[in-house]
Amino acid sequence: MNLLFKCVALLGLVLSISDFTLSTQAITKTNNIPPILKQCHKDDPNLNECLRRAIESMRANLSQGIPELMIPPCEPLKIPEIRITQNAGAIRMDSEYSNVIIYGLSNFTLRDIHVDPVTKRAICNLWFPLLKMTSNYLIQGKILLMPLMGNGTASSNFTDIDATLTMTMNGSGAAHSNGGKIGDIKVEFNIGGASVHLDNLFGGDPQLGSMMNKFINDNWREITAEIRPALGESIESILYGIANQLNEMYGLEKLLDA
Repeated sequence: MNLLFKCVALLGLVLSISDFTLSTQAITKTNNIPPILKQCHKDDPNLNECLRRAIESMRANLSQGIPELMIPPCEPLKIPEIRITQNAGAIRMDSEYSNVIIYGLSNFTLRDIHVDPVTKRAICNLWFPLLKMTSNYLIQGKILLMPLMGNGTASSNFTDIDATLTMTMNGSGAAHSNGGKIGDIKVEFNIGGASVHLDNLFGGDPQLGSMMNKFINDNWREITAEIRPALGESIESILYGIANQLNEMYGLEKLLDA
């Protein structure tokens, strides 16, 4: 059952990431479950509370990272590159972000967790008061019919982030399947507030750059609504890949029988 809360903990690390390359190193399966994973038994009448305590016990380790769970240091979390391609709706653009640094991922509140041992379905709600991100960027396209292009540095703040992770462990999902071991992972999130600043827009034109930054910040809710589906799918794909790696290493069936 531990894999359920491992994926919940990992959600925080990818909430603001649209493309994160997983390690391709060879994975050696082992029967030794890491000591950091506090056991929660599926027959425990207080299973949800046990999982809550287990997640909270991992919080102090997130800053330095948890190598045995493939979680990198996350205060701050450093990502070499992120790529976003949006070709539907009112936003059509290609963008690349390098030297990405994210602050605040370990400062989450676990609002709720519910696990059904029979259906092997877990639902978890996390809340982040503030996430900060800085990076270099390269972007070209249109946003709400406005042309957008630039190459420089970017900084952004996101506040009041509510994220819900739903994970099915029975392999019945249509999108993902690996022999009946892992089902679907679904991520939904809402952002309460956002501020973004992009330097050197339109070749450094100060007037156009100022106007575009104001336009983005005035319309951040509409922009978020447009990119949410694509971002959610990317996060789900990342979590699914991590779950598969953990399954290869520790054996999902053993964890579910704990």
